[in-house]
Amino acid sequence: MIKKVLYAGISEDISDLSTKANYFKNRILIITIFASIFFIIQTYINPTVEAHIQYKAYVFNGIPLILYCLAFYGSFREKHFISKLILLITANGQITAASLLMGRNTGFDLYLIILCVIPYTIFIVERRLKYIFSLFSLLLLVAMEVYFHLWYIKPIMPPIQATIGYLTTVTLVPTILLLIIYDLQKTNIRIEQSLMKERKKSENLLMNILPVKVSEELKSGKQVIADDYEDASVLFADIVGFTKSTANVTAVQVANELNNIYFFIDDLIDKFKLEKIKTIGDSYMVASGLPQNDSNHLENLIDFALYLREEIKKLKFMNRELQLRIGINAGPVVAGVLGKRKYIYDIWGETVNIASRMESSGVEGQIQISSMLYERVRRKYHCEKRGEVYIKGIGEVETYFIIYKKSCTVCSSSF
Repeated sequence: MIKKVLYAGISEDISDLSTKANYFKNRILIITIFASIFFIIQTYINPTVEAHIQYKAYVFNGIPLILYCLAFYGSFREKHFISKLILLITANGQITAASLLMGRNTGFDLYLIILCVIPYTIFIVERRLKYIFSLFSLLLLVAMEVYFHLWYIKPIMPPIQATIGYLTTVTLVPTILLLIIYDLQKTNIRIEQSLMKERKKSENLLMNILPVKVSEELKSGKQVIADDYEDASVLFADIVGFTKSTANVTAVQVANELNNIYFFIDDLIDKFKLEKIKTIGDSYMVASGLPQNDSNHLENLIDFALYLREEIKKLKFMNRELQLRIGINAGPVVAGVLGKRKYIYDIWGETVNIASRMESSGVEGQIQISSMLYERVRRKYHCEKRGEVYIKGIGEVETYFIIYKKSCTVCSSSF
C-alpha cells in the first residue's frame, strides 16, 4: 500500500529525471498531509488555545490538507505539474498564515527554509520554476523576519509551550533538511545502479552485434571504423531448397526453424573462435582472421565448415534432412562499420565476392573453393576437382570440393 502511494502516477524505475522529481513530490505530499493532520489534532487537544484562535488554526490547516489531498489525487491522475504547483503554493501559504497567527516566538516561519530547498528536488527538469519558487520562499522568510522585528505580535501560546514549539521547530527544520539530503543521495545511488545495469545491458547487446574491439572503438568516439586485412578467410553457407520448403508455411514457422539452425551455428562459431558477420535470409556469413589477426584463420574456418557440414545433417528443416551449400575463399579484405545508425560489422572486397560466388555456384552438401585457394590447402585437405565453373563478373574459374582433412602430423607451412 505504501509503495503504491509513493509511486502514484509513476513507474518504479526512477532513473528518469522527471520520474525522480515526481517520486520526491509524492513523498513530500505525504509528509505535508500528515503534518497538517498533526497540527489540527494538536490544536484540538490544546486547552490553552482560545476558541477564535483555534478556529483559525483549523482553517489554516484544514484548507491546505484538502489541497494536498487534491494534489495527491492529481498525482494518481498523472497531472504531476499541477500537483507540484498546488503543493508549493499551498505550503508557502500555510506556513505564512500559521506564522502570522502564532507569532515569532514559535519560530514557525523557519519552515520556509525547507521550502527553499524542496523546489530543487521536484523541479529537476523545469529549471526556471525551481529558481522562482525557491526565491519566492526565501523572500517570504525575509519578509516574515522583517515584519516580526518591526511589528510585535502578541504570542497566542504560554511561554513554556512557545518555547517547546520553538525548540521543536529548530530541531525539525535541520532534521528534515538532512533527511531530504539523505533521500536525495539514496535515490541518486539507486539511479546510478539502475543506469549501470542498463549500461551493462547496452554493452552486452553491443558485444552481441559487434566484435569487442570494434565496440570499444565506437564507445571511444571513433567516427570511421575500417581496417585492412592482408589475409582473412570468408565462408558463405546457404540452406539448400529453402524457398521450396517454405512455400506453404507461415512466417512464424519459418522464423522458428531458422532460429533453431542459427542457434546451432552460433554455438559452433564460438567453439571454433570465428566471427559471425551476418545472416541474410537463409544465408549465413562467417569470417576468420579478423578483427583479431590469426595465422591459422583459414585452417580454423575449413575445420568449422567440415564439422558443420556433417553435424547439420542431424537437424531437420521443415521435417526434411538439412543440407548446406558452402563456399570459402581467403585473401585481402576490408572490415568495419559504416553509417551512423543500425550499426553492423561488415566485410567487403574481391575475396568476399568470390566466396559468395563459390557458395551460389556450389553443390548440395559440398564445400567449394577456387583453384587459387586449393593451392593453399591441398597439403592439409583432400580435395576433388570439380572443373571449370562460370563465375559472374570473373568468367570461367576452376573449382574444387574440400572432402576431408588429411590425418598428417606434420604439414607444410603453405597456409
